[in-house]
Amino acid sequence: MSIFIKKQILLRVAIGGAIITSFFFVYDMINVYILRPQRKQKIKSSIEIINGGIVTKIKRINKVSVLDIYYQFEINNKIYLQKNAFSLNFKSFGVNYLFERKIPVAFEIGNPENSFILIRPKDFEYFKVPFPDSLKWIKTDVLDDGSN
Repeated sequence: MSIFIKKQILLRVAIGGAIITSFFFVYDMINVYILRPQRKQKIKSSIEIINGGIVTKIKRINKVSVLDIYYQFEINNKIYLQKNAFSLNFKSFGVNYLFERKIPVAFEIGNPENSFILIRPKDFEYFKVPFPDSLKWIKTDVLDDGSN
């Protein structure tokens, strides 16, 4: 196989990888900045809060600050597994500090699949819920990027 053909193949692979990466980046941005605020608004109209959400997995979406935070909570003996995308940075403890922590969850009454884990002070403000003393470490360690 000639060097020209090898370069053509490598170029096609690189372009394909760039297209796939771009697709996932756009998908994540749509999720963080468009879909999540719409879901939050729906929850806000018919809300219930429980304090037993447990962070089960944290997946970094990009190298900057977007995270998928997976969590579970139980209502009427049924366990719900959910995830929310957040744009967060941590000063000292790092993202794994949230792992297996109990965090409050807001969910839509009658539709617990539409839920939102409350991490940042502004999440509590949005749902008009007092920020608990048990999460005061978040105020000092979590750097919020200002996204919804």
